[in-house]
Amino acid sequence: MARFSLQKGREFANRNPARPIAPSNAGKSTVSACLGRGVRILVIAPQPFFAERGTPIAVRRLVETLCADGHEVDLLTYPFGTDVEVEGLSIHRARTFPGVDAVGIGFSLRKLLLDLMLLPKFFQMAKSGRYHTVHAVEEAVYLALLLRRRHQAKVVYDMDSSLVDQLADSNTVFRLFRPLLTRIEQWAIRHADVVAPMCQDLADYAVDIRETEDAVVLHDVPVETASVASALPLTMNGANEGRPLALYVGNLEAYQGIDLLVEAAGLLPRESPVSIQVVGGPMNEVERFRSLIAERDLRDRIQFLGPRPLEQLNERLARADILLSPRSKGGNTPLKVYSYMESGRAILATRLSTHTQVLDDSTALLVDPSPEAYARGLARLAGDEELRNTLGESAQRRVRRSYSPRSFARKVRDIYGSHRPRAAHAGSAWGLSDVWHGADRRASGERRRGGDRRSGPRAGRERRVGERRSLIHA
Repeated sequence: MARFSLQKGREFANRNPARPIAPSNAGKSTVSACLGRGVRILVIAPQPFFAERGTPIAVRRLVETLCADGHEVDLLTYPFGTDVEVEGLSIHRARTFPGVDAVGIGFSLRKLLLDLMLLPKFFQMAKSGRYHTVHAVEEAVYLALLLRRRHQAKVVYDMDSSLVDQLADSNTVFRLFRPLLTRIEQWAIRHADVVAPMCQDLADYAVDIRETEDAVVLHDVPVETASVASALPLTMNGANEGRPLALYVGNLEAYQGIDLLVEAAGLLPRESPVSIQVVGGPMNEVERFRSLIAERDLRDRIQFLGPRPLEQLNERLARADILLSPRSKGGNTPLKVYSYMESGRAILATRLSTHTQVLDDSTALLVDPSPEAYARGLARLAGDEELRNTLGESAQRRVRRSYSPRSFARKVRDIYGSHRPRAAHAGSAWGLSDVWHGADRRASGERRRGGDRRSGPRAGRERRVGERRSLIHA
């Protein structure tokens, strides 16, 4: 099909609002070229939906934002989860694999089997011309790209993490195949029409691969919940004796650094004025940690409460004095950090990129990822109420300025709103739109002066990365 002009594309959209402009090798069209009015979008989320954990929470906010903007959204997801009612949203569930009725966080054989079960349902739904855009979360991007000829829609890669890193961390075998897996991941990044990473480190990674400055950071935002104060105990075991309460909320996966937290608790002096609570599951890990703290005689210092309903989150955060994120590895920013910041409570976090993309020394007490450093940081915050108040207020101002629901909606509209087309990428089937207009203009100017970013010194690249970060926080 011949390439459309923007005006012709709009006229075509008015006559056929749900049908996308088909791509051609001769030219590039943008995701937003036909979005003058609501269109039909397919979101593929390879997770239980809805479930009270990070990615499903982010997916829910995404579909709510798209539907609020007048788009019709079909959500293809796993066969289990809680249905939610959103005007304009239709949930489609793949069939389950025999014997699989639940799936944990991260890579597993069960998750792989459920991903395969998405394929026939997607093939059925991806009728030619039905969708304007396929918004693929995490590994679903491979389904979207491989079936592109059938669905004839643009592909948005919602990049919540590096799949290569996930696989390499899960099993030694995958580390042996890391070069091959990296090439596969980079192929998806190059060929998606829009890449929407959830943090700046992933954005920098995508920018390097695509050799453009067009990634839009689709950051998380604080979780909005109802207050249920009457259901919550204020103190540890009913008697906190006036000691500050330090709280961790989240899953208990190895990368979260819960072992580090337990060791840090053991290093605190007995007279240290702090109690620690850990909220989250699964229960088999909760029981393991309960046995561990019993062996180390730390039950009066740290308590594992197990999973709690999401609607209790904000009330629990409000009742704490210190909020903990002891992550020991990882690059993506945890969802809980944004809720931590919104609460106005002091945050104690490890000085790793997973945190420093959002936090700095003015908004959190950042320490090295070791039990000794974490214990010192915890003792310092427990004994300094003024410091706790200063850090908490600063973090709250930051999140309301830069990571609010309004900011998230604006980023979604950057993807599905008005873009300018970028130059074609060699070897890419379709193009995408430039989101960082200012960064693109700077990069173009540097190329005119002979400073192409692909051949320039790393220092220049780091300067541009810093400029993009300033755009995010604007």
